[in-house]
Amino acid sequence: MTMVGREKESAAVLGLTSGVLILTGEPGAGKSTLLGLAADRHRGRVLRMTGSESEANLTFAGLHQLLRPVLGETARLPGRQRSALLGAMGLGDDFGGGGFGQAEPDNAHLGEAEPDNAHLREAGPDGVDTGRGGPPDRLLLGVALLTLLSDLARQSPVLVVADDLQWIDAGSLELLAFATRRIGDEPLAVLAGARDRAGEGARGGATAPFSGFPLRTLDPLDATSAGLLLDRQPYPPTGSRRLRILDQAAGNPLALIELARANGACGADPAGSADGELLPPTDRLMRVFAADLETLPETTRQALLLVAADDRAVAGRVEVLAPAEAAGLLRITGGGRDGWRARFRHPLIRSAIYHSVPLAARRQAHRDLATLLGAEPDRRAWHLAAAAEGPDEEIAAALEESAARARERGGYTAATTALERAAELSPGRRDRARRLVAAAGAAVSTGQPHWVRRLAAQAAALTDDPELSAEASLRVGQVLTLSTEHDTAMSLLLRAAEDPKLRRVALSSASVAGFYSGDEEYRRTVRARAHDDPWTLAVTDPTAHRSERVAAIPALVERADGDPARLISLGAMAWLLDETALAVRIFDDALHRWRLGGSLPIGLGCSAGWSYLDHGRWAQARTAAVNTNSAGAGLPHLDAAARSLEATAPAHCSNRPGPSRTSPRPSPNRRAANGRSNARRSCWTTPNGCAAATASPRPATS
Repeated sequence: MTMVGREKESAAVLGLTSGVLILTGEPGAGKSTLLGLAADRHRGRVLRMTGSESEANLTFAGLHQLLRPVLGETARLPGRQRSALLGAMGLGDDFGGGGFGQAEPDNAHLGEAEPDNAHLREAGPDGVDTGRGGPPDRLLLGVALLTLLSDLARQSPVLVVADDLQWIDAGSLELLAFATRRIGDEPLAVLAGARDRAGEGARGGATAPFSGFPLRTLDPLDATSAGLLLDRQPYPPTGSRRLRILDQAAGNPLALIELARANGACGADPAGSADGELLPPTDRLMRVFAADLETLPETTRQALLLVAADDRAVAGRVEVLAPAEAAGLLRITGGGRDGWRARFRHPLIRSAIYHSVPLAARRQAHRDLATLLGAEPDRRAWHLAAAAEGPDEEIAAALEESAARARERGGYTAATTALERAAELSPGRRDRARRLVAAAGAAVSTGQPHWVRRLAAQAAALTDDPELSAEASLRVGQVLTLSTEHDTAMSLLLRAAEDPKLRRVALSSASVAGFYSGDEEYRRTVRARAHDDPWTLAVTDPTAHRSERVAAIPALVERADGDPARLISLGAMAWLLDETALAVRIFDDALHRWRLGGSLPIGLGCSAGWSYLDHGRWAQARTAAVNTNSAGAGLPHLDAAARSLEATAPAHCSNRPGPSRTSPRPSPNRRAANGRSNARRSCWTTPNGCAAATASPRPATS
């Protein structure tokens, strides 16, 4: 068994042969899986105890669970220790255990007339057993447990696995902690798992006896690992549903697996809608993330529904939300000029709250919120869309306007989802098709080819308008440029180029597809149609008329008028023409301008990264690679480029003196000798992301 994204943690638990290690993390982070991995691989005796909320107040219930397989082996303990240990678990000295290695019949230690768990007593007010024999001597019990575990370790290595520490009774935890602190160099190890304290509620201090031990926190999976885990599921999600799952799971492995499973059960990737943004959690996730919901007052649950529908709907509800905040479900932040905001401990808590009520109640919540948001058109449009029960052109138009504002801020996923929902609410077929094509155009910048293809296919099924059909072909061709489907991309882009309005941008994208394909005939075909477009001519043949192309770049930069999409194209053009210093200056300006407006489209950071690498700015090159993440998006070509850039940059950093105050920047000649030839080969064999700039609805250069 291998765990995606938990390689270091797996090595840590498998390497534990003596001592103690505590794993912490939110529910579903993979603690139990890691404990199971260690137990399965352990070459010796494994003793387990797993906390249960129903037994958290049964004194020494955990101890009984831990020692039940070896109760017969207490025979070798000194008399007082044996009596104390057996007495703590409700067993008398007359318990008839055999010697080491002898199997004990099931329930042999329980009297025939004794009901199940009768030997476990409810904890008294002072936390000690109120059963027969009086309170046990905790020191004697600790010594007895340590003696027993050490004796077992002398026979064969022992691994104690304790899961869900937060639900193990306090008495058992104290004894195990006592023994653990006294482990010497014997082959005795204790591996435990506990939830983050943020999710422990009333038992937030329950694991205090284990404080001070070595701790390893399981952080959420990074974007690459989360994508890989999704791809390992029987039905890997694609398109908009994939993005929602990644966003809502927030790197939680259990959530990724469960939401992918639910997605596979429902089949199709439905059109985006405000109501569909919060995916309904499975029953298992509801049990994990919404366990405390039923204990809250009704007024608090009503307020929670509103903030689950809109995390800024906190004003006037701070006091009524206090019980939810005390339970660790959320935090109320802000309160200044930007107002209050609810921060849920995990996105799935928000989803569980939202889907805990019927659809009619959710729609009413959205209507109530829309009424309060007349001065905020974007939020109001989303709430009206979530409350809509059928087509509504007014709401569709409001969403289309919201999408335009989101795109200006670099919110490509939000823009695509808004346009897709606007199409869904459009009464007319042509408006529906037009908005679907616009959504496909925005989706290109998300790097999700499945999403672009689905949107374009839906538009094609609604209209035979040649202009809309041509633009739909353009958008699919653009996103496939960054995949390995170069033949399909070329076919679609050349078809789109037959529309005079799209000719320039379609040929710009086609030049990149031909460049990546390595097909000489494709490059000649595009070049023959390029006429005087400098970008297309430079990409299809960087060596022809090189000096003229280089001389034209400053004027083209001036004509770009600060448009970051055009500047990105010109930076890539300068790099292709071996003008690396000029390329870096243009990229610096373009990326700065783009970040002022929002996030970068998929691929643009990688485009600049290769220029930074060639110019000796290796740290920036690696940062660009790390920020270009398309794992599992259906763009293996781009992913390969980002990975190779990320691997190459550290090699340069470690083997060569980088630019610094005391180390001069590599000279142009040195860069040409050491970096450019490698970069040129990289450019021809892996994408640098420059194609993404041509996905702009405007021509790359003009």
